[in-house]
Amino acid sequence: DGADRERGWTEAAVVEVEGAVRGALEIAEVALRSHTCAVFMLSPDDRELRLRECRSASEAVTRAPIPAGEGALGGAVRRRAPVRLHGDVKAVSYYADGTRPGALLAVPLVDRRGDHVRGVVVADRLERTPFSDGDERLLSTLAAEILRAVDAERLLIDTKRERDEKRRFYDVIERLNRTAKPPEVFDATFEAARAIVPVDFAAITLAEDVEGKRLHRVVRVAAREGTPPARLEGLEGLEFPDDSGLVASVVRLDSSLPAKDIDLAKTPVFDPATRLKGLASLKIVPLRTGQEVLGAVVLGAERPHAYGADAVRQLEVVAMQAANAIYRARLFEKTER
Repeated sequence: DGADRERGWTEAAVVEVEGAVRGALEIAEVALRSHTCAVFMLSPDDRELRLRECRSASEAVTRAPIPAGEGALGGAVRRRAPVRLHGDVKAVSYYADGTRPGALLAVPLVDRRGDHVRGVVVADRLERTPFSDGDERLLSTLAAEILRAVDAERLLIDTKRERDEKRRFYDVIERLNRTAKPPEVFDATFEAARAIVPVDFAAITLAEDVEGKRLHRVVRVAAREGTPPARLEGLEGLEFPDDSGLVASVVRLDSSLPAKDIDLAKTPVFDPATRLKGLASLKIVPLRTGQEVLGAVVLGAERPHAYGADAVRQLEVVAMQAANAIYRARLFEKTER
Protein backbone atom coordinates (compact mmCIF):
# COMPACT_ATOMS: atom_id res chain seq x y z
CA ASP A 1 0.00 0.00 0.00
CA GLY A 2 0.98 3.66 -0.08
CA ALA A 3 2.42 3.65 3.45
CA ASP A 4 4.64 0.65 2.65
CA ARG A 5 5.87 2.27 -0.56
CA GLU A 6 6.67 5.50 1.28
CA ARG A 7 8.49 3.65 4.05
CA GLY A 8 10.42 1.62 1.50
CA TRP A 9 11.40 4.77 -0.40
CA THR A 10 12.66 6.44 2.78
CA GLU A 11 14.71 3.39 3.78
CA ALA A 12 16.18 3.09 0.28
CA ALA A 13 17.06 6.80 0.29
CA VAL A 14 18.89 6.44 3.61
CA VAL A 15 20.84 3.47 2.18
CA GLU A 16 21.77 5.64 -0.83
CA VAL A 17 23.04 8.37 1.51
CA GLU A 18 25.16 5.86 3.43
CA GLY A 19 26.55 4.66 0.11
CA ALA A 20 27.48 8.24 -0.81
CA VAL A 21 29.48 8.65 2.41
CA ARG A 22 31.25 5.32 1.88
CA GLY A 23 31.97 6.23 -1.75
CA ALA A 24 33.59 9.52 -0.73
CA LEU A 25 35.82 7.69 1.75
CA GLU A 26 36.80 5.12 -0.88
CA ILE A 27 37.91 7.95 -3.19
CA ALA A 28 39.90 9.53 -0.35
CA GLU A 29 41.49 6.21 0.59
CA VAL A 30 42.72 5.52 -2.95
CA ALA A 31 43.66 9.09 -3.92
CA LEU A 32 45.48 9.86 -0.66
CA ARG A 33 47.04 6.40 -0.22
CA SER A 34 45.81 6.42 3.37
CA HIS A 35 46.12 3.80 6.07
CA THR A 36 42.89 5.00 7.66
CA CYS A 37 40.23 7.38 6.37
CA ALA A 38 37.29 8.04 8.68
CA VAL A 39 34.36 10.36 9.37
CA PHE A 40 33.62 11.39 12.95
CA MET A 41 30.45 13.35 13.84
CA LEU A 42 30.08 15.63 16.86
CA SER A 43 27.58 14.63 19.54
CA PRO A 44 24.60 16.98 20.13
CA ASP A 45 26.43 18.63 23.07
CA ASP A 46 29.66 19.01 21.00
CA ARG A 47 31.65 17.16 23.65
CA GLU A 48 32.36 13.90 21.83
CA LEU A 49 33.28 12.68 18.37
CA ARG A 50 31.60 9.47 17.27
CA LEU A 51 32.74 7.29 14.40
CA ARG A 52 30.29 7.46 11.49
CA GLU A 53 32.13 5.64 8.69
CA CYS A 54 35.61 4.22 8.29
CA ARG A 55 37.96 2.73 5.66
CA SER A 56 41.07 1.31 7.30
CA ALA A 57 43.69 -1.39 7.03
CA SER A 58 43.69 -1.48 10.83
CA GLU A 59 41.22 -3.21 13.12
CA ALA A 60 42.17 -0.93 16.02
CA VAL A 61 40.01 2.06 15.04
CA THR A 62 37.76 2.56 18.05
CA ARG A 63 33.98 2.80 17.90
CA ALA A 64 33.86 4.31 21.38
CA PRO A 65 33.21 8.07 21.61
CA ILE A 66 36.37 10.17 21.87
CA PRO A 67 36.70 13.65 23.48
CA ALA A 68 36.11 16.39 20.92
CA GLY A 69 38.67 18.77 22.39
CA GLU A 70 41.77 16.57 22.19
CA GLY A 71 44.49 15.95 19.65
CA ALA A 72 44.52 16.70 15.94
CA LEU A 73 40.80 16.08 15.51
CA GLY A 74 40.03 18.47 18.35
CA GLY A 75 42.36 21.03 16.79
CA ALA A 76 40.46 20.88 13.47
CA VAL A 77 37.15 21.27 15.32
CA ARG A 78 38.34 24.22 17.42
CA ARG A 79 40.06 26.07 14.54
CA ARG A 80 37.39 25.23 11.95
CA ALA A 81 40.31 24.70 9.61
CA PRO A 82 42.32 21.71 8.30
CA VAL A 83 45.18 20.34 10.41
CA ARG A 84 48.25 18.70 8.81
CA LEU A 85 50.86 16.80 10.80
CA HIS A 86 53.82 14.61 9.80
CA GLY A 87 57.00 13.23 11.29
CA ASP A 88 56.76 12.78 15.05
CA VAL A 89 52.95 12.47 15.30
CA LYS A 90 51.72 11.47 18.75
CA ALA A 91 49.39 8.52 19.24
CA VAL A 92 45.92 9.57 18.09
CA SER A 93 42.76 9.02 20.09
CA TYR A 94 40.87 7.06 17.44
CA TYR A 95 43.28 4.10 17.61
CA ALA A 96 42.61 1.79 20.55
CA ASP A 97 46.13 0.29 20.37
CA GLY A 98 48.08 3.58 20.47
CA THR A 99 49.08 3.61 16.79
CA ARG A 100 51.25 6.62 15.83
CA PRO A 101 50.74 7.66 12.21
CA GLY A 102 53.63 9.08 10.20
CA ALA A 103 51.35 11.74 8.65
CA LEU A 104 47.83 12.98 9.35
CA LEU A 105 45.33 15.29 7.66
CA ALA A 106 42.10 16.34 9.44
CA VAL A 107 39.42 18.50 7.79
CA PRO A 108 36.42 19.84 9.76
CA LEU A 109 32.87 19.34 8.48
CA VAL A 110 31.60 22.94 8.63
CA ASP A 111 28.02 23.75 7.64
CA ARG A 112 27.38 26.06 4.69
CA ARG A 113 26.83 29.10 6.90
CA GLY A 114 30.24 28.52 8.44
CA ASP A 115 29.02 28.97 12.02
CA HIS A 116 28.92 25.38 13.22
CA VAL A 117 31.27 22.39 13.01
CA ARG A 118 29.39 19.13 12.57
CA GLY A 119 32.33 16.73 12.66
CA VAL A 120 35.67 15.95 11.06
CA VAL A 121 37.06 13.69 8.31
CA VAL A 122 40.59 12.38 8.88
CA ALA A 123 43.13 10.56 6.72
CA ASP A 124 46.47 9.20 7.94
CA ARG A 125 49.50 7.28 6.69
CA LEU A 126 51.88 5.06 8.59
CA GLU A 127 54.88 6.27 6.55
CA ARG A 128 56.17 9.80 7.11
CA THR A 129 55.09 11.11 3.74
CA PRO A 130 53.42 14.47 4.38
CA PHE A 131 50.06 15.36 2.87
CA SER A 132 50.29 18.06 0.18
CA ASP A 133 48.19 21.16 -0.53
CA GLY A 134 46.49 19.18 -3.29
CA ASP A 135 45.66 16.39 -0.80
CA GLU A 136 44.10 18.97 1.51
CA ARG A 137 41.98 20.43 -1.32
CA LEU A 138 40.81 16.96 -2.30
CA LEU A 139 39.82 15.97 1.23
CA SER A 140 38.13 19.36 1.77
CA THR A 141 36.06 18.80 -1.39
CA LEU A 142 35.09 15.30 -0.25
CA ALA A 143 34.28 16.67 3.22
CA ALA A 144 31.74 19.03 1.66
CA GLU A 145 30.15 16.11 -0.23
CA ILE A 146 30.04 14.01 2.94
CA LEU A 147 28.37 16.85 4.84
CA ARG A 148 25.74 17.26 2.10
CA ALA A 149 25.02 13.53 2.28
CA VAL A 150 24.72 13.62 6.08
CA ASP A 151 22.38 16.62 5.86
CA ALA A 152 20.24 14.79 3.31
CA GLU A 153 20.01 11.78 5.61
CA ARG A 154 19.05 13.98 8.57
CA LEU A 155 16.34 15.64 6.46
CA LEU A 156 14.94 12.25 5.45
CA ILE A 157 14.91 11.01 9.05
CA ASP A 158 13.33 14.25 10.34
CA THR A 159 10.68 14.10 7.61
CA LYS A 160 9.84 10.51 8.49
CA ARG A 161 9.71 11.32 12.22
CA GLU A 162 7.47 14.34 11.60
CA ARG A 163 5.17 12.27 9.40
CA ASP A 164 4.94 9.52 12.02
CA GLU A 165 4.25 12.07 14.77
CA LYS A 166 1.50 13.71 12.73
CA ARG A 167 -0.07 10.34 12.00
CA ARG A 168 -0.11 9.47 15.71
CA PHE A 169 -1.43 12.95 16.55
CA TYR A 170 -4.37 12.76 14.13
CA ASP A 171 -5.14 9.15 15.07
CA VAL A 172 -5.57 10.17 18.70
CA ILE A 173 -7.57 13.27 17.75
CA GLU A 174 -9.89 10.96 15.82
CA ARG A 175 -10.19 8.75 18.89
CA LEU A 176 -11.08 11.80 20.99
CA ASN A 177 -13.85 12.65 18.57
CA ARG A 178 -15.31 9.13 18.95
CA THR A 179 -15.35 9.00 22.76
CA ALA A 180 -18.71 9.11 24.49
CA LYS A 181 -17.90 8.97 28.22
CA PRO A 182 -15.68 11.22 30.37
CA PRO A 183 -13.22 8.49 31.53
CA GLU A 184 -12.58 7.59 27.88
CA VAL A 185 -11.99 11.26 27.06
CA PHE A 186 -9.47 11.61 29.90
CA ASP A 187 -7.48 8.56 28.80
CA ALA A 188 -7.52 9.64 25.14
CA THR A 189 -6.30 13.11 26.14
CA PHE A 190 -3.33 11.66 28.01
CA GLU A 191 -2.55 9.42 25.04
CA ALA A 192 -2.67 12.39 22.66
CA ALA A 193 -0.32 14.41 24.89
CA ARG A 194 2.18 11.54 25.05
CA ALA A 195 2.23 11.43 21.26
CA ILE A 196 3.48 15.03 21.25
CA VAL A 197 5.67 15.59 24.32
CA PRO A 198 7.34 13.71 27.19
CA VAL A 199 4.79 13.09 29.96
CA ASP A 200 5.90 11.78 33.35
CA PHE A 201 2.88 13.21 35.16
CA ALA A 202 -0.58 14.20 33.92
CA ALA A 203 -3.82 15.37 35.47
CA ILE A 204 -7.16 16.73 34.30
CA THR A 205 -9.16 19.18 36.36
CA LEU A 206 -12.72 20.37 35.88
CA ALA A 207 -14.30 23.53 37.25
CA GLU A 208 -17.89 23.98 38.39
CA ASP A 209 -19.93 26.59 40.24
CA VAL A 210 -20.96 25.61 43.76
CA GLU A 211 -23.20 28.06 45.62
CA GLY A 212 -22.01 30.92 43.41
CA LYS A 213 -18.31 30.10 43.79
CA ARG A 214 -16.03 28.32 41.35
CA LEU A 215 -14.61 25.04 42.63
CA HIS A 216 -11.90 22.99 40.90
CA ARG A 217 -11.61 19.21 41.14
CA VAL A 218 -8.91 16.78 39.93
CA VAL A 219 -10.87 14.16 38.01
CA ARG A 220 -8.04 11.99 36.61
CA VAL A 221 -4.34 11.52 37.38
CA ALA A 222 -1.76 9.47 35.49
CA ALA A 223 2.02 8.97 35.62
CA ARG A 224 4.66 6.96 33.84
CA GLU A 225 5.28 3.40 34.98
CA GLY A 226 7.50 3.21 38.04
CA THR A 227 6.39 6.53 39.54
CA PRO A 228 6.38 6.36 43.37
CA PRO A 229 2.75 6.01 44.57
CA ALA A 230 3.36 8.79 47.10
CA ARG A 231 3.63 11.30 44.25
CA LEU A 232 0.01 10.62 43.22
CA GLU A 233 -1.49 9.94 46.64
CA GLY A 234 -4.48 12.13 47.43
CA LEU A 235 -4.49 13.95 44.08
CA GLU A 236 -7.39 12.27 42.29
CA GLY A 237 -10.60 13.72 43.70
CA LEU A 238 -8.77 16.70 45.24
CA GLU A 239 -11.00 19.79 45.40
CA PHE A 240 -9.60 23.31 45.71
CA PRO A 241 -10.99 26.86 45.48
CA ASP A 242 -10.47 29.43 42.75
CA ASP A 243 -7.35 30.93 44.34
CA SER A 244 -3.84 31.87 43.14
CA GLY A 245 -2.73 28.36 42.09
CA LEU A 246 -1.60 27.82 38.50
CA VAL A 247 -4.61 25.68 37.53
CA ALA A 248 -7.10 28.29 38.76
CA SER A 249 -5.12 31.00 36.92
CA VAL A 250 -5.17 29.03 33.66
CA VAL A 251 -8.95 28.60 33.87
CA ARG A 252 -9.49 32.21 34.89
CA LEU A 253 -7.19 33.69 32.21
CA ASP A 254 -7.95 31.09 29.51
CA SER A 255 -4.25 30.86 28.76
CA SER A 256 -1.54 28.20 28.96
CA LEU A 257 0.86 28.58 31.91
CA PRO A 258 3.59 28.82 33.07
CA ALA A 259 5.35 30.83 30.38
CA LYS A 260 8.77 29.48 31.44
CA ASP A 261 10.24 26.77 33.67
CA ILE A 262 9.59 27.37 37.37
CA ASP A 263 10.52 25.84 40.71
CA LEU A 264 7.65 23.40 41.25
CA ALA A 265 8.69 22.75 44.84
CA LYS A 266 7.74 26.35 45.65
CA THR A 267 4.85 27.00 43.25
CA PRO A 268 1.27 25.92 44.01
CA VAL A 269 -0.22 24.07 41.05
CA PHE A 270 -3.52 22.96 42.56
CA ASP A 271 -3.65 24.45 46.06
CA PRO A 272 -1.02 25.75 48.51
CA ALA A 273 -0.97 22.48 50.44
CA THR A 274 -0.17 20.33 47.38
CA ARG A 275 3.26 20.35 45.71
CA LEU A 276 4.47 18.43 42.67
CA LYS A 277 7.99 17.11 43.27
CA GLY A 278 10.53 15.48 40.95
CA LEU A 279 9.42 17.41 37.84
CA ALA A 280 11.58 19.92 35.96
CA SER A 281 9.00 20.99 33.36
CA LEU A 282 5.30 21.84 33.67
CA LYS A 283 2.63 23.01 31.26
CA ILE A 284 -1.04 23.62 32.06
CA VAL A 285 -3.41 24.05 29.10
CA PRO A 286 -7.03 25.24 29.35
CA LEU A 287 -9.90 22.96 28.31
CA ARG A 288 -11.77 25.48 26.18
CA THR A 289 -15.05 24.89 24.36
CA GLY A 290 -16.67 27.88 22.67
CA GLN A 291 -16.45 30.76 25.13
CA GLU A 292 -16.32 28.51 28.22
CA VAL A 293 -13.29 27.00 29.96
CA LEU A 294 -14.24 23.66 31.50
CA GLY A 295 -10.97 22.98 33.31
CA ALA A 296 -7.33 22.27 32.54
CA VAL A 297 -4.85 19.62 31.42
CA VAL A 298 -1.74 19.47 33.63
CA LEU A 299 1.41 17.90 32.15
CA GLY A 300 4.81 17.45 33.79
CA ALA A 301 8.17 16.02 32.71
CA GLU A 302 11.30 15.13 34.63
CA ARG A 303 13.64 16.69 32.08
CA PRO A 304 13.87 20.49 31.76
CA HIS A 305 12.64 22.50 28.75
CA ALA A 306 10.40 19.64 27.64
CA TYR A 307 7.58 21.81 26.29
CA GLY A 308 8.55 24.03 23.36
CA ALA A 309 6.29 26.58 21.67
CA ASP A 310 5.34 24.32 18.72
CA ALA A 311 4.46 21.44 21.05
CA VAL A 312 2.33 23.73 23.25
CA ARG A 313 0.33 24.84 20.21
CA GLN A 314 -0.39 21.19 19.40
CA LEU A 315 -1.34 20.55 23.03
CA GLU A 316 -3.78 23.45 22.89
CA VAL A 317 -5.45 21.87 19.84
CA VAL A 318 -5.71 18.56 21.72
CA ALA A 319 -7.14 20.36 24.75
CA MET A 320 -9.83 22.05 22.63
CA GLN A 321 -10.79 18.70 21.12
CA ALA A 322 -10.82 17.17 24.61
CA ALA A 323 -13.01 19.98 25.95
CA ASN A 324 -15.53 19.43 23.15
CA ALA A 325 -15.44 15.68 23.83
CA ILE A 326 -16.05 16.29 27.56
CA TYR A 327 -18.95 18.59 26.70
CA ARG A 328 -20.45 15.93 24.40
CA ALA A 329 -19.89 13.22 27.02
CA ARG A 330 -21.74 15.29 29.62
CA LEU A 331 -24.66 15.73 27.22
CA PHE A 332 -24.58 12.00 26.55
CA GLU A 333 -24.75 11.19 30.28
CA LYS A 334 -27.53 13.73 30.75
CA THR A 335 -29.46 12.16 27.88
CA GLU A 336 -28.98 8.69 29.40
CA ARG A 337 -30.31 9.88 32.75
